[in-house]
Amino acid sequence: MMPMRRIATIIALASPCLAAAPVPAQYGWERDAMYAYRVKIQTTESGTKARYISSITGHVVYHCRAANPHGFTLRAYNETALARHTTAGKRFPPFGVFRLGWKLFDGRQLVKAHHEPADVIFRSNGQVISRNSANLREFDFADLTRLVLVELAPANQVNWAVTEPVVIHHQARTTAPGRVGLVKVDTAPLPGKLTIEFARENNSLASKLLAEVESKLGKPRIRIEGTGETTFDKTGIPARHSWDGKIFITEKNIERTVPIQIEWNRLAGAAAVQVLRPPAPAPRLDRRIIPADELKTTLARLRQPFTQHRLQLLAKVVLGDPKTATTKLREETAAMLVELLRHDDPFVRRDAARALANWGSPKSLPAIIAALDDAQMTVRWAAVDALGSLRDPRGMGAVAKHLGSGREIPACTNALGFFGRAIPGIEPHLTPLLKNKNVTVRTETCRLLAAFGTRQSQTALKIATLDSIPEVAKAAAAALKTISQRP
Repeated sequence: MMPMRRIATIIALASPCLAAAPVPAQYGWERDAMYAYRVKIQTTESGTKARYISSITGHVVYHCRAANPHGFTLRAYNETALARHTTAGKRFPPFGVFRLGWKLFDGRQLVKAHHEPADVIFRSNGQVISRNSANLREFDFADLTRLVLVELAPANQVNWAVTEPVVIHHQARTTAPGRVGLVKVDTAPLPGKLTIEFARENNSLASKLLAEVESKLGKPRIRIEGTGETTFDKTGIPARHSWDGKIFITEKNIERTVPIQIEWNRLAGAAAVQVLRPPAPAPRLDRRIIPADELKTTLARLRQPFTQHRLQLLAKVVLGDPKTATTKLREETAAMLVELLRHDDPFVRRDAARALANWGSPKSLPAIIAALDDAQMTVRWAAVDALGSLRDPRGMGAVAKHLGSGREIPACTNALGFFGRAIPGIEPHLTPLLKNKNVTVRTETCRLLAAFGTRQSQTALKIATLDSIPEVAKAAAAALKTISQRP
């Protein structure tokens, strides 16, 4: 039995190596690690005048909340969005009702919608133990519980099949009686069966899917079939997947065929960082006034231990304007956000730090500085941004020290730029970094000294011009020249 990984203190997806490896018998998710995937689900609809492509695209992030030899728990964050356009590439206007597969969507959903995270408990081979939904699974290609994971078999088994009862919610457009132009969507739950046959082929897992509903007189009939291929990395994590199939839908004795393609791949390195990198704190022009009663209600709901809309509530606070709130409400909001910096959800901690960039006070600073040691990059980055926005002198040394650790270098450089322009005293925090082992840290330090250094830095910069890395030596020479020309 392949043991689960030890607790991870780094982002597991930072490794650039995602080369295909033998199909594992058990998954290798690391506890407290985060995995980002780029997803694309696309169907092609045939029309009398044009052909339209409907798609779900975006990113999905999985946070492994628990892992042991018996199983693991994943929390899935859905950052996908709907889109529709013609095969000629023209985007369809955001109105009306359109179909993606056998489901209908309103044009108002053609934006990135807010999706609450979903927790799913699996056995170590990927078999679902518990999910936040009904026992009978709704078959949906965008179901995060089965988008990336499949049920694996023992290592010595080449072929196997998984069968389970499912329900397919078929949707159809009808016109309300007496209401010209008003479209109504009727949903019918259709019980059916899903069968997936698997086969290990070299370093990939081949799959053949068949899902169909029970044939009943007068009811729509749906059959989905297709084949796919999945590869894994050497740690036992799904790396890439491609699937091609067709949906056969029979309504009122008329059958139509809808091609469907699914692709996803795990992101690594800079691509993964780009997904997990938090949005910048809300600038003044983007902030909105939150009425006192609404803010009080939001804080009360955030205090609830089991609220399912915490991220949605935090989004309001992140965009809120603290200057329009009373001193008491600002203090209550900052205190609430400091509490959330200890929440078990990394994205809650991230958004709490983002909100503290505007709502924070001197009392909040120790908690924000402590967040620089968070296990998740997305939280640390948001904490650095918050310190740079608040510009409290006590945060300057903490950000410089964090830059020296080699983590979140772009965020630290940006924040130190805010400090340097707002308050004096940045130079003593920077010059020791010229001896840092990280080449990028030394280079960025030279650039910061070029902006804020004085003649006190010249000796250290002269030594840096002899650096064995040409990029560092060039940046140090440029900083020396700039300082010497500065009055």
